[in-house]
Amino acid sequence: MPRAWKSLIVGLVGVALLSSAQYAGAEPLGLSADPGHAHGDDGSGGASQYKPSISTVTLITGDRVRVTTQPDGTRSVIPMPGAGRAANPVSIRYRGDAIDVVPADAGAFVRAGRLDPRLFDVAGLVAAGYDDASSPELPLLARHTPGRTALEGVPAGATVGRTTGGDSSTALGLGKKDAASFWKWLVGSQQPKPAGSRSTGDALAAGIQQVSLRPLASTHHAGGGAMPMSSGATSARKAAPPAANATTANLLIKLIDRNGRLITKVDEAFFTEPVVLNRDTEDVYPLEPRPAGLGVALPPGSYSFGEIIVTTQRLQPTSYTLLARPNFTVSGNLTLTLDARQAHEIRATAQAPDPTPIVTTFGVIELFAGRPWTTLVTLPGATPFRAFALQTAAVTDRPYNFAMFQSSNSSWGVYDLLVGESGAVPANPTYHLRNADLGRISSRYNAAGTGLGLKGTLFREAQLPGDVQVGLGWFYPTGIPSTRVRFTSSAYGGAPLPWFASVDVGRDPAVPIYSEVRAPAVIPIGVTTLGLWNPATFRPEGHGVRRDDLSMNVTLQPFASGDVGTTFFILDEAGVTGSAVLERRGEPAARANDPNFLRTEPQPAATTSYSLDLLARRNVSWSRYATSIHAYWKFTCHRPPTGHDGHPMRLLNIGINGDYDLYGRAPAGRPFRLDLTVAEVEGTGTPQSATVAVSFDEGKTWRNVPTVRDATRKWHVIINHPNTPGKFVALRAKTQTDHGDVYSMTTIRAYGIGPAATVGAPGWSHRLRSDRSRAAGALPSPPARGFSDVVSPVRESHRETVRGDAR
Repeated sequence: MPRAWKSLIVGLVGVALLSSAQYAGAEPLGLSADPGHAHGDDGSGGASQYKPSISTVTLITGDRVRVTTQPDGTRSVIPMPGAGRAANPVSIRYRGDAIDVVPADAGAFVRAGRLDPRLFDVAGLVAAGYDDASSPELPLLARHTPGRTALEGVPAGATVGRTTGGDSSTALGLGKKDAASFWKWLVGSQQPKPAGSRSTGDALAAGIQQVSLRPLASTHHAGGGAMPMSSGATSARKAAPPAANATTANLLIKLIDRNGRLITKVDEAFFTEPVVLNRDTEDVYPLEPRPAGLGVALPPGSYSFGEIIVTTQRLQPTSYTLLARPNFTVSGNLTLTLDARQAHEIRATAQAPDPTPIVTTFGVIELFAGRPWTTLVTLPGATPFRAFALQTAAVTDRPYNFAMFQSSNSSWGVYDLLVGESGAVPANPTYHLRNADLGRISSRYNAAGTGLGLKGTLFREAQLPGDVQVGLGWFYPTGIPSTRVRFTSSAYGGAPLPWFASVDVGRDPAVPIYSEVRAPAVIPIGVTTLGLWNPATFRPEGHGVRRDDLSMNVTLQPFASGDVGTTFFILDEAGVTGSAVLERRGEPAARANDPNFLRTEPQPAATTSYSLDLLARRNVSWSRYATSIHAYWKFTCHRPPTGHDGHPMRLLNIGINGDYDLYGRAPAGRPFRLDLTVAEVEGTGTPQSATVAVSFDEGKTWRNVPTVRDATRKWHVIINHPNTPGKFVALRAKTQTDHGDVYSMTTIRAYGIGPAATVGAPGWSHRLRSDRSRAAGALPSPPARGFSDVVSPVRESHRETVRGDAR
C-alpha cells in the first residue's frame, strides 16, 4: 500500500481505515482547506491542505463504488458499473452512518435473504477494512445444501476454503478482479436483460442458499458474531416486531404505478426493501405484501415514507416514479394512497443542441437527528427512460431536499446539472436552463511528458446546501492529455452550489498511479473558469500543523504541479525515494526517510526558529519531469493557541506557472514568461524578494534570470529558451520575507522544451481568460471547434475526447 495513499484516505464516520507502525499515533495527512487560495476546475478551487476521505469499494457484483467524505461530514457515493453493466440502475440509500448501494439485479436477492445486505453497505465495508486499498479480496461465507462440501463450477478468482457448520457453510475468498465473473456464475439466468427488469431472487448457483460477509481474522470488532457494519448511535435501524400486548396500528400503503396497477408484491416495483421510518425513534419498519397493497403493524407515532417505483409493463421506455409522504402521523389504522399517475415528469433541459444522457440520479434527501436518510436511484448510460415525482406538502421541521443530478454530453461540452427544491417535491418539477444560468469551465488535463499511455478519470460531486450531508455526482473517463468544456449548475434552491472534483490517472483506470484533489468551490456564472490538472512547473510544496501536544506533522508534496494549492498524491511510489530533515536552531530535531511526511516528538513551547530540508528523486515510466528536487524552508514556529489542535505551521511556498502545452512544454527558441505566486502565510511577514535561476543542461550550469514585480506585487521572469526541442529546463527559485522566513527550491526537469511550430498554441490561456469579459452565458464560438488549435500536440487518438466527452 503506497504511503501517499495512506495519507489520503481517512476512515469514514471517524474510523481510520489504514494504520501502520510508521504512522502510529499520527493524524491522517492533509489539513483543513485554505480559504485564501481559490483556483479553477473543475470548479473545484482549493488548497493542498484540503483533506477529504476517498475510498473505493468493489461489490460482489463487480461494480465499484467511490466513497468520498468531506471535512464537513458531507458524503457522496459514485457507482462505477462493471464491464457490460453500464445500463444497470442502482439504488442509493443513506441511513444514518450506513450507505447502501444496491444494483438493480441484486436487490431481489437481498430482499429474499439470499445475499447479506452488509455486502452493499459501502460505508460499513470501508469502516471494516474491506475497501479496495485495504483488501484485494472480499471474504464470503456461502451457506449451501447440507452435505455439499465443495461449490461446483465456482469460477477462477474465487478461492474455496474450509467448510464448517455441519458441512453447510463454506468460506470463499473472492478476488475483486474476478468479482464480475463470480457474480455472473452466482446468479446465472437470474440476471436481468432489460434495464428495468429485476431478478426474482429465488435461486443461486451450485445449491447455494445464502452468501454473507465473512469477517477477516485480522479485523477487530465488537462481539464474536456478526461484525458491526456502521458506527454511531444515530443510524436508522430495523425495528423488532411489536410485542403482542403493545398498542399497534395497521398501516396500509396503496402504491399505484403509472399503468394503474396496485403494487402488492415487493419485487414488482422496488430495487430495495420498502420501509417506513419512525421520525421520533429512527426505527424502520419493512412493508409486507397485503391483498390491498403493502402494509405493516407498527406503534403510533410520526413517520416518513419515500420510494422510487419502477414501471415496465406497457410503458416504453421504463419509467421511475418518486412517491413520498415525508410527514404523516399514525394514531390508529391508516391507509395512504400514492398514485404515480398523478406524478409529473422531472425534466432538466439545457441549451445544448444535441444532448446525450450520461447519467441521472434523483430522489429525496432528508435529515433525522442530524444524519441523512435518502431515497435515490442512479440511472447510468444513454438508455432512454422517464422520471416522475409526486408532489409533497412542505417540510419545515428538518432539512428535506428534492434533487436531480443529470449529466449529458453534447458538441458544446458536458453539462452537469443539479436541479430541485428545498423543503418539498414541487408540483411541476421542470427546469429549463440556459447557458447564461450556468457556470463554465475550460479544463486541460495535462500529461507530464509524451507517449506515456495514461488514462484519466474525473470525478465531480455537487454538495447539496442546507447541511444535508449528501453529495451527488458521477465519473468521466478522460483522455490524458485532453481538453474539455463543461457547463455546470452554480446554485441549488437559491443557495450557492459547491462542486468537489478529483482526477485519477493511470494506465488502468481501476489502478491509478496518481490523483489530484481540489477543495469544493462554486463555479461563478458569467465567467469562464480555467482549470488546469497536473500542469508544469513541477516543484516541491510543504504544509504542516503544530499539535496541542507540541509535536509537528509536516505534509510534503515533492512533485507538486505549478499551482499552489493543488493537492497531488502519488499512489504508486515505485521509483520514488527521498528524505526530509528538520532542524531546530541548527540542531537535528527529526528525520524521515520518506519525502511525503515527517512527524516530530513534542518541541519546546517557546517561539523557535526551524529549518526543513527536503530531497526527493524519481525514476518512473509515467512522467518525464521532476527527476530530482530539493527544497529548503526557514521559518519560526509558535506554540499553538489553547484549544487549537492542528494549528497551521508557517511554511512559505511558491507557485510557478507558464503557458505550456498539454505535455508541459514551452516553445523552443522563443522568449517565455513564467509567473511566480508566493502563497503568503499569516505571521511570516511580507515577501520582499524573489530570485530565479535556470539551467538547460540538467543542472550542471546555472544562469540568473531578472525578476520583475508588477503592480499586483507578483513577480514574473522572461526566459529565452534555446532551440533544443526534446530537452528540459531546470529551475531554482527563492523568496524571503521581511520577517526572515525563506523558501527555496530546485527542480531538475521542471518542464520541457517542444517544437516551436506545435507547442503552446500561442495565447491559448489568454483566449480562455478573455472569456471572463464576455456577457454572462455567452457560448464559445463555436465550442466544439474552438479548441482545435489548442490541442495540436495531442495524438489523433485523443480527438474524440478533445472535442467532446468520450465515454
